[in-house]
Formats: sequence, structure tokens, C-alpha cells
Amino acid sequence: MNVVSLFAGCGGLDLGFEQAGFNVIWANELERHCRSTYIRNHPKTEFVLGDICKIDPNSIPDCDGFIGGPPCQSWSVGGKQKGLDDKRGMLFINYIELIKAKQPKFFVIENVKGMLDDKFKDVFKDFVDRLDNAGYDVQWTLLDAVNFRIPQNRILF
Repeated sequence: MNVVSLFAGCGGLDLGFEQAGFNVIWANELERHCRSTYIRNHPKTEFVLGDICKIDPNSIPDCDGFIGGPPCQSWSVGGKQKGLDDKRGMLFINYIELIKAKQPKFFVIENVKGMLDDKFKDVFKDFVDRLDNAGYDVQWTLLDAVNFRIPQNRILF
């Protein structure tokens, strides 16, 4: 199955999907310092450096799935928890809009536990509703990534 990676970083999530048998065909990342590492580790993937807010959905190849982890600083208990009052928090909506536009068979959104805090319960519900309204049966769970030999806690849609 072919997948597209958004907020690709250096490609850690992509590596996991490749190891699971997926073909990451296209990746996007804003931070230019990630580019050389990504390309070295994922030489078969088309890497597009640029702002997700400026991506034309038509420029993204057709695929079976989307994977990505929008920036977590807006939601993290280790940060200021500004949510949608932080422009990085708004990137979550950009990701959802691209999912709606391309209609992949599935998507994965990875983020932090702070999104589940009471102060964000309405925002989180809105995100899930947007995806439900786009025709998806959204399932989410809180995983303790430590159980997967990763020293972080994350939520997974």
C-alpha cells in the first residue's frame, strides 16, 4: 500500500511504516535541516520541502493512506498548551483538510497526551467530528510508547 507522509521530520514514522510493508511514496516537511537525513534514509521517497499550508492537494499523489504527526508543542503539558491559539496548533486542521481533500483509505495522526486534557476536549471533539464528517470511522487510543521501547507517551488516531 502506498502512503503519503506529512510532518515527516527525518522519517521515523515513515521507517516504521516501511518496516511494516508500506511504500512511502511522498513526504513533506517544513524544516530544511531534516531534508538530507530524510533523503539518505528514504531514497525512494519523493521529498517535498515546504509549508503544509501552501500545499495544493492536487500536487499530492494518490495513495492508500496518510501518516503524520502535526506539531505537538501547542498541546504538550511540557509547553504552554496554547492549542489553536498557537499557529502550530492550527496545522492540525491543515492536516485534516488535506485528508478530506485526498480521501485516502486510512490515515494515522500521532500526537501527545496533552490533547486529551480537559481544556482541549472541545477542540479534540471538533477534530474527530471533522474526520467523521469526511466519511471516516475515527478510532483513537492513548498508547504508552514506553511499551513499544520508545521513551515517550503519545496518542494515536
